[in-house]
Amino acid sequence: MKDDFIRLVKTQWIEVENNELKNYALVQAIMFAMIFLCISGGIVLFLRLDLLKVFYLFGGVFLTACMAFLIFSKREWFDERYDLTYNGYEVGYRDFEDRLSYEAVVLMLLVAMPALTSMFFVCGLYFGNTIVAVSELIAIPIPFILMFLRIKAYKNKIVINLKGQIDFFPILYLNFGLFNAMAGIAFSIRTILVNLIYGGYSLMSCLLYFILVLLIELFLVSPDVADKIFPWNLRTVNGYLKSVFIYVPLVSVGYGIFLVFEGVI
Repeated sequence: MKDDFIRLVKTQWIEVENNELKNYALVQAIMFAMIFLCISGGIVLFLRLDLLKVFYLFGGVFLTACMAFLIFSKREWFDERYDLTYNGYEVGYRDFEDRLSYEAVVLMLLVAMPALTSMFFVCGLYFGNTIVAVSELIAIPIPFILMFLRIKAYKNKIVINLKGQIDFFPILYLNFGLFNAMAGIAFSIRTILVNLIYGGYSLMSCLLYFILVLLIELFLVSPDVADKIFPWNLRTVNGYLKSVFIYVPLVSVGYGIFLVFEGVI
């Protein structure tokens, strides 16, 4: 059993036989759970959380494990709708063998969504209050969901190599999406909640704030749209690095508007 477990851990999703998919899905669910349990355990020890917050954290880990099992066990279903394999990787010692596509990477990122969301929710409760926590609870899943809805935008179209061709690597765009979500979108949701509970802000201004940062979020996780707008090739390292000088100010917009709401600016 131990040997089978190790073998399945080392096996790529696309290489698993159909009759082993459920076992493979269970192994991956355990692996995802172990990774996020370790991270959650560190948070618990560092912040010395109470039992309820620990429950929230581990609840997110449990949901991630369930999602991992569901997605990995339904490989054939997903493969019919998305291209889970790609043989255009000119890196490593097995050049041009079938490997996981960027669309498969988007699905794997989706698996991590519940655990990461619970972490931000608990940190919101610990460092802020219930309104801050609920704002993060709503905001953090948004980049993951938008990336999944736009999964076809990440379809591999060029050879990936060490000469600077990276295509639209999903993690690079998720990073900016998360930065905008945990600040701009979360802050806009916070202003809406504060307005509904306590008043003080213009509801129309709060809604316009939310719509603006949501549109920014959609742009940040839509590299195909940016690639048509920018005068450089976003599928290369140099092109992506140039785009960072645009993405960073866009992420900062949400922060700046919140400071205006708070009267700091």
